[in-house]
This record gives sequence, structure tokens and C-alpha cells, in this order.
Amino acid sequence: MTDFRYGIRLEPLDARDVPSATPVAPTPATATAAHTITMTPGPSAPERFNPRAFAGWMAGEFAVRPTATDRGERIDFVGDGRLAHAGKVTITGHLDGVGLVAQGRAHGTLTVTNAHGSITFELTGPPQTGFSPLPNRFGYKIVSGTGAYAHAVGEGVLHVSLHFPPPAAVKVPVHGTINMWI
Repeated sequence: MTDFRYGIRLEPLDARDVPSATPVAPTPATATAAHTITMTPGPSAPERFNPRAFAGWMAGEFAVRPTATDRGERIDFVGDGRLAHAGKVTITGHLDGVGLVAQGRAHGTLTVTNAHGSITFELTGPPQTGFSPLPNRFGYKIVSGTGAYAHAVGEGVLHVSLHFPPPAAVKVPVHGTINMWI
């Protein structure tokens, strides 16, 4: 009779964790039992960020900042929210629209902070033609962290919904509300 031992390791696949096809050597503790399936942890939390670990929503206010005529609109935002495994958070950041270019990408930053530390996300929108409105979906990549999140890395999708005031109520500078969810 042949004794088979398999180690299963979870690896991130986009926003999903799936069993790895890479063989994992059994640990000495499990090597003595026949037909044992061992669960070995994938990359540790400091090395790999699980996007679902911080799934949630954020809301706040934004102001459109005046820019040069050949640049896209820029909005600065602040707010708060609630994220899984982080609890209540505050947010700050900005989004820059596509300016006077044939094709470009909106971009920006989002910093999420709580009592345990902060995470800064770099945001990148899809390709757009010049002076397109800000998109409602951005790819994100973690670029830095502090405290408990000092070594976090990862990427995913951030959804954004901007709510401008009715045209009759518009004042300069323009203010509105922003909703975001991961």
C-alpha cells in the first residue's frame, strides 16, 4: 500500500483564495500519520494582504480643487467608515481626473486610519479619453502601512460614488459627498 501525504496551501487568486498546485512537504508532526492532509498557512499576514480582510464601506465629503486648465479635476475627500477586521476607520485622500491627453487614467490615493495604524492605497482608474469624468471603479495597490499594517501588501478594486449637489445649489468651490466600498 502506498502512503500519500499532501500539504495544501492557500494562494491568493485575484480576490479569492484557492488551493495551490505547488507541492508542500509535510511537517514532521504529520509525516507519521497515514493519509494525512495538512493545512499549512500561506504567506503570513505581514507578507500578503487579503483584500477581503478589509471589505467594507466608507463615506465622507469632498471638495473639487481648482487646477490648471489642461489638468483634469481634482477632488480631496475626508470621511469615515467601517471595514472588516479593522472596525471604525477614518479616511483621507484625493482623486485626479484625466486632463488634456488623448488617453489617460484617473488616479489618486486613499489613506485609511484607525487606532492600530494606517494603510495608504494607490488608486488607478481604467483607460479614459481626455477630460472624462472620474470613473466609479479604481484598482488599488497598498503602497505603505504603519502600526499593525506596517508590512501589508495587496491589491484589489475600490468602488466610488460621487454625489454632486443639484446645479442650482452649486457654489464655488464645489462640495459633495463620496461613498466608497472595497
